[in-house]
Amino acid sequence: MNQVNVTGRLVYDPELKTTQSGTSVLSTRIAVSRNDKDKTTDFINIKAWKGTAEFISKYFHKGDPLEITGKLQTESYEKQDGTKVSDVYILVNEVGFVLSR
Repeated sequence: MNQVNVTGRLVYDPELKTTQSGTSVLSTRIAVSRNDKDKTTDFINIKAWKGTAEFISKYFHKGDPLEITGKLQTESYEKQDGTKVSDVYILVNEVGFVLSR
């Protein structure tokens, strides 16, 4: 089973884009604390499509906490200089607000 649940904060303001076919897509990063003694933070790429992308773009901004559910995905491609790159990201299926204390 490939399911990921993460709570974190947006690193950047989300930027909603539209494909040539008119589909909404959003890519950004979230900062997730590990809650260890060193207070380590992981920065994780996320991607959302259609209504989920539009929801994130409308209701969340840089620094806002959010909870996401999705699945890990990898994407491989070749840069113009011939370098091969592999990215890992969470493909977001659900997103929710995190209540402040």
